[in-house]
Amino acid sequence: MPILREKLSWSIPRRRSPAELTPDEQAGVRRALKALRVRHGVKVLAKLARCSAATLSNAASKRAPTVSTALLLARVAGVPVSDVLRGEWPRLGECPLCGHVTGGKVGDDE
Repeated sequence: MPILREKLSWSIPRRRSPAELTPDEQAGVRRALKALRVRHGVKVLAKLARCSAATLSNAASKRAPTVSTALLLARVAGVPVSDVLRGEWPRLGECPLCGHVTGGKVGDDE
């Protein structure tokens, strides 16, 4: 039976899990989180999303947002999760408080 005389260590390269978000998707989730925090406040948003305020705080700054965070925010916002992941919600020029689009009128053909 062979005896190890020196310490050996093996490491497996870390692969991205299918549940992890890409950097662009993470930016979209953070953008939605920022708008919802302005609209509702942290405590109310945590209650609406049914998670802790610490979870939202970590997703905003420290850790990478998860798929579950994106799903919770999409449900609170009332939009498809694909809009949150692609960064399409809130739309550019949309007020984070009321959702009103600033600039010209939508659908104005003149």
